[in-house]
Amino acid sequence: MVLQIPMRKYNQIISIGAASARLDQVSRDLTNAVNRGMNITQLGQININLPVLEVINLGYTEKQITGIEEDIIYYSYGVKLPLLSQFYQPPTLLPYPLFRKYFSGDLSGIIGESVFVYYLIHDIGVSPQDIVHLRPQKRRNQLSPDFLIYDRFRNLSIIFESTAYPVEVYAEVKGCMGDIDHERIKKALEQLSRLVRSSNQFGILFVLNRPRMSEYKATLVVVRG
Repeated sequence: MVLQIPMRKYNQIISIGAASARLDQVSRDLTNAVNRGMNITQLGQININLPVLEVINLGYTEKQITGIEEDIIYYSYGVKLPLLSQFYQPPTLLPYPLFRKYFSGDLSGIIGESVFVYYLIHDIGVSPQDIVHLRPQKRRNQLSPDFLIYDRFRNLSIIFESTAYPVEVYAEVKGCMGDIDHERIKKALEQLSRLVRSSNQFGILFVLNRPRMSEYKATLVVVRG
């Protein structure tokens, strides 16, 4: 089973060092571009083998979800899935018992992280051993990005359009249903700015969202210090 997701790239490189004083406006401009498809270049599409995505979910995402290869199809079309509670007697104190629900925002993030790692490995050629999730730093209350990529062979140069950058590349992933909110974009840029500091250092913001009445869209945003 294959899921096809269009891949796009924001046309501007965001200098997060220079943008720190006006981060709110920069994040709003970027949010509008992502949601409306402005100042965006189409890069083709990711052809995702869903059983492989399940394996990636096991090894690289912040939280574990079983059956992601089955649920992502329903999620893509906004289908409400039944809760187990529908098979039991509904609560008598509630006038409208909860039988069905949308997927949570947490699942949006996990799918986003899984798709990003899939893209790195299968489309860009990054070795699986060179991708690290930085959740341990987050547990210590450090505002860090999601991923550290050891780009030893400069695979990401096709995205950065340069080979002159340090081997350590940081990436933040945001996933959501509907349009992405500018506060989430702003937080992502703040997280990247903590570790992407020098002018020759690149970072990546990866946004995966499913606009209303549409299918998934993935957007790459390149930042530098």
